[in-house]
Parts: sequence; structure tokens; C-alpha cells
Amino acid sequence: MKRINIYSDDTIEENKNFIISTFLWGEPAACRDYEKSIKAIVEYNINRKILNKNFRGFHAKTLNHSNWTRLSRPYCEVLSKLYSYLKHKYLFLLIYLESKKKYESNSQIIENSLKEHLRNRKSHLGVLYQYIDDRDLKVIYKSAFKMYHYFLHRGKFGGPNTEFKYFPDASGKVLDYKNKKFFIEAPGKGQVYMDFIKIISLLVDTLAITINKPKFLNQLDWKQRPHNQRLDRFEPTKDEDSFLIQTTDIISNFFLNLIRYEVGYKSKTVELKAKELLKLNMFDNILDKIKMNFKLLNDKCVCNNDELKVSINIESEDKGPKKIIFR
Repeated sequence: MKRINIYSDDTIEENKNFIISTFLWGEPAACRDYEKSIKAIVEYNINRKILNKNFRGFHAKTLNHSNWTRLSRPYCEVLSKLYSYLKHKYLFLLIYLESKKKYESNSQIIENSLKEHLRNRKSHLGVLYQYIDDRDLKVIYKSAFKMYHYFLHRGKFGGPNTEFKYFPDASGKVLDYKNKKFFIEAPGKGQVYMDFIKIISLLVDTLAITINKPKFLNQLDWKQRPHNQRLDRFEPTKDEDSFLIQTTDIISNFFLNLIRYEVGYKSKTVELKAKELLKLNMFDNILDKIKMNFKLLNDKCVCNNDELKVSINIESEDKGPKKIIFR
């Protein structure tokens, strides 16, 4: 079975009417190698005193025109390193744009289904998780917005006979549960004491089968996803604990500023980030599409398409990752 690690981060525009979700994925060895490469960039820039010794990770939102001259170099080096990994197909990149209306509608369908099954102690899922109280169940079904992207994109991350580990950026209460354990009723095994992360993974696998049926696909307006995929680990993770998540943060933030720049948003920070991203020569053929779906309204960048669902897949060609699919 092929194994794939997935890392993701979301950026919500200041007007909060669209969401940018960025995903990096690849085989575990490639992900570990990339982590080492970015760690080397960090150590080099600490030695050069560009980054301080207490560096806590790349947070692109804090990079602006005031500190650009002093701090932008390591961020740009991360983007350059990512480009080389995409070029050689060691890692893969997806940027997904979605209107807030569409995102909330679909993630709510998943949350409601999860909530209904878990809280009904006689349902096939409710029986399995009958020993977990309602307060703890709430943390599980409120994680649906993170599960949503796995359900939506897993066909892009891998085909049949693929095992995933998924590390979405997370904060708040769900992180407090990472080391907790609960009893569940395992089929044929009786009560089993299991950690929260594993419980979520099993739940996602069970729900993936349900969501792949026509009833749910029609509600979500999705196509059928591959069968015989397995989620080995669903682990919400602090961005400071993963350079891959930090890279998705950089891409999401810079891409948001590229959209702002293309619709005429006047800001030196916006211009600097947009032009840096354009240097990668990966996004030239989608700029007209951006202008069709976004606009400047009251000095804010807004999406003018309530049904927006756009996948921007970076697919490697011989000379580099330049082919873009915008749909």
C-alpha cells in the first residue's frame, strides 16, 4: 500500500467571504527530507543573524513592507526550495479557493451527519463510541471542518490502495485532546482503550465510506472518491511543529496577496508578496481568471462568486512545475 503524508493550512480573507486552503503532500521520506532542508535554511539564517535564536517558525502574516528588507530572505528561500521539490515531483501542491458560503454549507453537512450518528447511541457509530460523553463527542464532530478537506481532496492526494497521514494546521481545544485516551467498543474486541488521534482516524475512515455513497455525493455536489483508501493518522498540528505546514502558510498568505494585487489593492506589502510569488513563474496563466472571480470593494478584496470552487493544481513539466489547472 502506498503511503502519503498530507499537510495543510487555511487563510481566510479579511472580509471573510472566501477561503484559501493550501496542501502539500508526498511520500514520508520526501516530507522528512524537505523538513531537513528547511531546518538547514533556518539554521543558516540564524547564524547570519537574519533570524533570531528563538525563531518560532515562518508566519507569513507577520512579514510586511516594514520588515521585508530584514526578514524576507529566508521566506523566499523556502519558496525556492519548495519549487525544486515540486519540479522533481518529490512533493505536490494544491491551492483550493472556495467561497465561504460553499465551504460552510458542505462542512456543515459533514458535521451534522457526524453529530447525528455519534449522539444516537444506537447507530452503528454511536455504539462504537458509546463510552465517550457528549462533551468529548462535541470536540470530535466540531473537527469536521478539518476532516472536510480530506474527504474533498483525497482523490487528488492518492488513488486506490493508498494510506494517508493527515496533518492539518490547528489550534485551540482539539490540541488539548491529542494525548487523551478513551474507551471505545471495537467490533469483535470489546472495550479498547485508544488515543484520541486514532479514534478520529477510525471515524474518518468509517465516514469516508458513507460520504462516498450517492445520497451524500448529491448533497455535496461531489464526484465519487477512490475506494480502498485508509487514513492511518488524522493529527491536527500546531504550525510551529512542522515546516511543511509553515510552507503552506506562506503559500496561502502570498497567494491571498497575489489576488489582492491583481484586483488593484494598493499596499506595499501586497505588492512585495505578490511579485515574489510571481517570480516562481507558476501562476501566470490564471491571473485573468482571478480577475473574473474577485474584485475590490470598499478597499477590500472580495469574491464575487458565491459558488466559487477552484482547484489550482501545480503539475510538474520537464522544465518545472508550471502547468496550472484552474477549474
